[in-house]
Amino acid sequence: MSYSKFYINPFKVGYKIKINREDIKKAEEFSIKIINQDNQYNRLMPRFINPKNIKNTNKIRIQRTTVGKLGEIAFYKLLKSKNKNVDISKMFEIYEGQNAVDDSDFTTLSGDLIDVKTAYFSNHKKLMINLEQFNSKNKKIDYYVGVKLHAENENPRIHLIDLYSIDYALIYGYAKRDYLENHCEVINFGEGDTVSEYLERLLRIDELIEEM
Repeated sequence: MSYSKFYINPFKVGYKIKINREDIKKAEEFSIKIINQDNQYNRLMPRFINPKNIKNTNKIRIQRTTVGKLGEIAFYKLLKSKNKNVDISKMFEIYEGQNAVDDSDFTTLSGDLIDVKTAYFSNHKKLMINLEQFNSKNKKIDYYVGVKLHAENENPRIHLIDLYSIDYALIYGYAKRDYLENHCEVINFGEGDTVSEYLERLLRIDELIEEM
């Protein structure tokens, strides 16, 4: 079994998933390749990062892509441990062009799309979705899963973590699209307008897993 349980509150359980060096290496190699080929949507940088410093901006872009992929790997590990048959053959497929939209790696049995959003700094407490991505007409996501990675050696000054210090992921729960649309404020946290909800307020992940 690749998970253990943790209590978000007395009535709600989340899952702690082991992340190993092989997971990190695979995610990082994919991220370096996709960024170097310029096939990743170039999101806004933190305000204090000089956009002309290509070396630093690329480090941040690679980190974001890597942690996002690790969140997907963690969710896959949980599903596999729950005996769910999930096709992840396209998880590491690169789509040409920054505006290309990749296929969702996870769906429910009824075909609803699931996206995994990953927090990774110790002060990250929310599931966050870029508003432009949330409103994309190319791919409407039905459910968002909230994951948080545990990493050491943070450097908030340059907005980076030591990727290889990541040792586990916490899967908190999920949010439905209509809830996010109707009950969550749009806030700019410094990198563009964002739809967000606190990780601890997410619905029980087991409810979503039952539909897969």
